[in-house]
Amino acid sequence: MRIVLTEEGHNYVDWETRSPVVWIEVGLLVGLLVFSLLVTPSASTLRRQAVSVVAVTVLALGGLLAATTPVADRGHLERLPEGGDIKRSKVWLVVGERAAVDVGLEEIDGFEVEVETFEDVPPAVYRQARLWAVANDGSRYCLTGWAEVDSVSDLGDSLAKAGRRALG
Repeated sequence: MRIVLTEEGHNYVDWETRSPVVWIEVGLLVGLLVFSLLVTPSASTLRRQAVSVVAVTVLALGGLLAATTPVADRGHLERLPEGGDIKRSKVWLVVGERAAVDVGLEEIDGFEVEVETFEDVPPAVYRQARLWAVANDGSRYCLTGWAEVDSVSDLGDSLAKAGRRALG
């Protein structure tokens, strides 16, 4: 996934990551429609049971996907003369937008990029990163999910500049 900086200034940064969950849901419904159109005219006595089983399975998978995968992951940092804040929220298909992180900028000591190497089909490996806000007391707040290393590093640089904090 790629993080996109949607708005950036000398004292604020907005970013967003979009998930393909809506297109997956549409693909499941189109697949169900095509399957139904192909099986319904057949002469088999089990055609209605087959369409029913596939429809229930597709609807259950679609519901599970909608409940567990956010459509968008958004964040915002703003530095103000009297402090500022860092926010991260996730947008879900069914529930809407929910806050994941909401912390005052004065509580944040700096930012940290975590890079990990993941293994695909051996021997292929790929690198992903996520960004953390490190608080004065040592606690950490996750500001992004796993994404491309370059986009996370760019976001970390932008947040460090706008928030006037260290990037470690």
